[in-house]
Amino acid sequence: MKTYPLEIQAFVDTGSEELLGVYSKGHHAAGCELGGDPFLTAARAHLLEQQGWDPEELDAVLEAFGPSFETWRCVPARDPYGDRGTRFVPAKPGSRGSFPVTVLRVDS
Repeated sequence: MKTYPLEIQAFVDTGSEELLGVYSKGHHAAGCELGGDPFLTAARAHLLEQQGWDPEELDAVLEAFGPSFETWRCVPARDPYGDRGTRFVPAKPGSRGSFPVTVLRVDS
């Protein structure tokens, strides 16, 4: 099984450019306790430093939403301005082009 480093990245809605959440490739251990959870600790730091979240609002989101383990793949897409890019879509584990992700959604 391939392992991935813990690298937090944001994912946004291509139309509104609203932040939907953060993810890291790979299924990283994720639990309930922020202090002992490497994924949530890194996600919180990313959202505070890179996305400018208010700490109290972020803590409420982290309490309400937990990380999930999913499988995605990238497909070609165009944004509303016609620029090419990619988007993530759900995939079956082991299917061509699929990869595991640990996700923290911040949209309601």
